[in-house]
Amino acid sequence: MTTIGSVAAELGLSVEALRYYERAGLSAPVRDSGGRRDYSDFDVDQLRLVTGLRAVGIPIESIRQLLSAKVQDAPSRANAERALDQLAAMDTVLRGRQAEIRAARRLIRGWADQIRDWLGADAGTPGSSQALDPTDSMQPDAARGGDRNGSKRLLCEWRCGVGTPSWRS
Repeated sequence: MTTIGSVAAELGLSVEALRYYERAGLSAPVRDSGGRRDYSDFDVDQLRLVTGLRAVGIPIESIRQLLSAKVQDAPSRANAERALDQLAAMDTVLRGRQAEIRAARRLIRGWADQIRDWLGADAGTPGSSQALDPTDSMQPDAARGGDRNGSKRLLCEWRCGVGTPSWRS
């Protein structure tokens, strides 16, 4: 028997989160004669999918629709096609979020560069900029056929004085 506590520990979730996912229709573990939940490997894998999709901001309703197409016992062509449609929609959302994340990363790197310039020789002091990895390269948006205007706008806002930090005054 795989209990709710062991699944929670394995997935890094609270027991209450697992109960919430069950109430939301995202999980359906069987219950023993005493009413205790017994999670199968399928249940745990499904919860990994749920937590992964939730971690990147996919709405619960979209996950519920995807899971209704992913049936354990009797997959059908219609369910498979519905699942593919759901996955394509989720992929589109995630690609949009990736562009936003790339723009934000460029912005914080620009800010870090300006802070290092302001600090001058002190920029190499321990802990001052170790959180940013300058070797972690990101492909330019144009290489992926994307739009660079978002990141240019963010950097322009910084360089034009919008959001100038107090350490600069």
